[in-house]
Amino acid sequence: MKKAFLGLMMFSLVSGCVFSSTRADQLIPNSQKTLTTMISDCCTQLFDRLCGNVIDQQTLFKETCQKMGMDAQKIKFHIGNSVDDSYAQNNTVVLGLRDAFLPKREREFVIAHELAHIKNKDNRRQYILAGKASVGSFCLSIGLDIVRSRLLQTKGRAFGEFIPAVLCCAAPFVMLVAQAKRLEKEADLTAIAALKEKQGAIDFFKRFCEENKRISKVNYNQQGFFSMLRFPVDRHGNYLRDFTHPRLTDRIAYCSAAVV
Repeated sequence: MKKAFLGLMMFSLVSGCVFSSTRADQLIPNSQKTLTTMISDCCTQLFDRLCGNVIDQQTLFKETCQKMGMDAQKIKFHIGNSVDDSYAQNNTVVLGLRDAFLPKREREFVIAHELAHIKNKDNRRQYILAGKASVGSFCLSIGLDIVRSRLLQTKGRAFGEFIPAVLCCAAPFVMLVAQAKRLEKEADLTAIAALKEKQGAIDFFKRFCEENKRISKVNYNQQGFFSMLRFPVDRHGNYLRDFTHPRLTDRIAYCSAAVV
């Protein structure tokens, strides 16, 4: 029953999109226009309606690049094909489908935040730190091997081998996590300073908190206590398994304190 209802809704949506944007005589198949082409055109129009005007997205991106002091011609921009978060990589900014539905002020902040990662060369900084962490971990393992040999004589084999392994694995992870959070904060503040407006950032993070609490509540009602293990969220809406970003409440706090 649910599948039939969803199918009927999709059919109505597609039909309404077609009939409202084309004339009746254009819907008549002919030798030049196949059924596949009609369906493809219809899906394209539907996608444009759901995601908003793509031209407006490109215009907003160019305006944001100008505010950030960056050349929009050197940076690629497009809307992603999934609801994943937006991201920036290799001079490319991808706006997630979920973020494409945001109000303009919040969308502008998201784009500015991703542009800040490119402007600050954050990917390169992470790669450099990863290399340093690997070298440091290797040197640490050599030093701890000496300590391990002594611990083997005093504390036993299991104890002596456990500590060096944990330290060598934990040290690079802690360094990368700490820098990732620092780079995210820098990108937030860089975007706010360029836009000269912080309310969009505050509204975006508050929206994120409410969304996390809503998802957590729905999961708890459906799956019970064990849903908290799959999607752990505190009472403020912070996702507890996100190790690469500052807590949402912290981001709201330092964005609110930012001077524009």
